[in-house]
Amino acid sequence: MDDLYYGLAAAGCVLVPLNYRLANPEIVYQLNDSGCAMLIFDPEFAGGVEEVKDSLKTVEHFVFTGKEMPFAGALDYDGLLDAEPFEEDVSEDDLFGIYYCPESVDFLDAIPKSDAGKILKRVLREKYWEGHVRKVG
Repeated sequence: MDDLYYGLAAAGCVLVPLNYRLANPEIVYQLNDSGCAMLIFDPEFAGGVEEVKDSLKTVEHFVFTGKEMPFAGALDYDGLLDAEPFEEDVSEDDLFGIYYCPESVDFLDAIPKSDAGKILKRVLREKYWEGHVRKVG
C-alpha cells in the first residue's frame, strides 16, 4: 500500500493509522477526535466499519479496498486510483499524521503465560477494561 501512504502525503491529507486490536468504541473515539473525513479499510474490517459508521461524526467517505462493496455509499479504492492524478502544494512543515498512543505504559516483571507457553493477553487487558463495555450501541 505504498501508493496509499505516499498518495496521502502528496494530496496533503493527514494519516490516522488505527490499531486493529482496538474495540469499536476506541476506534470511534479516535476517528471522531481526529476529525477524520475519509476511512480507508480492507475486507476483514468491513463488518466492524458497518457496525460503527453511523457513530462517526466527521467521516464523509468510506473507501473499500476489496472487490464487493460491503454497504451502499462505500467507494472503490481501485476506482480512485484510476482517477486523474493531482498534487496539493504541501511542505515539510505540514501535518502528515496523528498517532494515538496508550495513556500509560506498564512494565511487568513477567509476562503471564499458559501452560503451553502462549501469552495470556486476556490477563494483561483485565485491569484496563474493568467497568467498561467494549461494544458500540
